[in-house]
Amino acid sequence: MTCGLPTYATCNGGPAEIIVHGKSGFHIDLYHGDQAAETLADFFTKCKQDPSHWDQISLGGLQRIHENINYT
Repeated sequence: MTCGLPTYATCNGGPAEIIVHGKSGFHIDLYHGDQAAETLADFFTKCKQDPSHWDQISLGGLQRIHENINYT
């Protein structure tokens, strides 16, 4: 997220608290690989249809980090 890349993380534990699914990244469930694959495919399909979608998710991740994570 801090690198400005769309983020995929497990839907359990810390990542579930940091990522807002579909806004600042995506949750995937390791026990449901078919749904995880569908989430990835949907993202790239949306990016193909609307190239700004990648930037929207990337900026959402950066915004979430800046608003909620304190590195000091």
